[in-house]
Amino acid sequence: MSMFSMTTRVSAIVAACLIAIVAGCGGGGLVKVAGNVSFQGQPVDNGEIIFTTSDDKQSVAAPIVNGRYEVQLSRGTHKVRISAYREVPGKVDRSNPGQETPVVEMYIPPQYNSKSTLEKQIDGSTDQLDFPLS
Repeated sequence: MSMFSMTTRVSAIVAACLIAIVAGCGGGGLVKVAGNVSFQGQPVDNGEIIFTTSDDKQSVAAPIVNGRYEVQLSRGTHKVRISAYREVPGKVDRSNPGQETPVVEMYIPPQYNSKSTLEKQIDGSTDQLDFPLS
C-alpha cells in the first residue's frame, strides 16, 4: 500500500469519526439540567423531582436536597412531578408496639405531583430549570 493511499484512508476515517461526533452532539445525547425547587418561598429541604418523556417511555428521578436538584435528561418535552414530605409536629404513629414513628405528610399540592400539569422543554440551550411552587 502506498503512503498516499494510507494517508487518504486515515484522513477518511478521521473525517468519518468527526462527522459522527458532531452529529451525535446535535441530535441526541443527554443534557445536564439543575435547578432550585421552593415551596411558598422556602427551599424544599428533602424531596424528589421526576421528569417523564411526553410519550411516557422514560422517567428520570433525582433527589431534591436543600432546595437543589441535578439530573441528566434526554432532549424533548418532559412532564414534571415534584414531591416532598415533612414531619407533622406533635404526631406519632404507635401502631407498632413499643415503637413511636413520626407521622409525615406530603406537603406539595397534587397539581405539582400526582395531578401535575408541569411540562418543560429540554433542548440543550437551558441547563437551569427552577421550580418556585406556591
